[in-house]
Amino acid sequence: MDKKLKIQRLRAQYNFLKIDLQFHQERFDEALVEFHKYFSGKIEPQEKRSEEVKEEVQREKSVDKIYKKIATKAHPDKKNGSEEDFKKLKEMVDKVDLDGLKEMANRYDVDIEKEMDEVAYQSSIKNLKEEIDRLQKTYAYEWFYGDDVMKAMIEQSILKK
Repeated sequence: MDKKLKIQRLRAQYNFLKIDLQFHQERFDEALVEFHKYFSGKIEPQEKRSEEVKEEVQREKSVDKIYKKIATKAHPDKKNGSEEDFKKLKEMVDKVDLDGLKEMANRYDVDIEKEMDEVAYQSSIKNLKEEIDRLQKTYAYEWFYGDDVMKAMIEQSILKK
């Protein structure tokens, strides 16, 4: 398979997963509302952790190249750069948000097409799949979309904790 065709295939997969994530995010949001309504009177609120543990996101070489190219123009110390854009850039790189990076690159007139390679798409695809999987494995999602047996098991598990 030639490289151009492989990249087109990865772009298509990436675009599909973005839409799939949006679908699951909407389902999760709906489930979470109902989940909270149902359990709000049944369990005592627990203290939230003062600090959440963040996983370090390993950046692929191509994403680092994209970051460096855009950062040279978006940095607050540069003529047209802004601190807000620079913060957004860092967030997009951590999430491997290719669409956001493309938009910012266009705004700063930076060509990143060469860096939009297989590695960048695979990284984004992996992140999208992980996010979809995370949503689907939450108690709220499983409880709301599960059958009566699943709902009873989840409720029992929650009330025990």
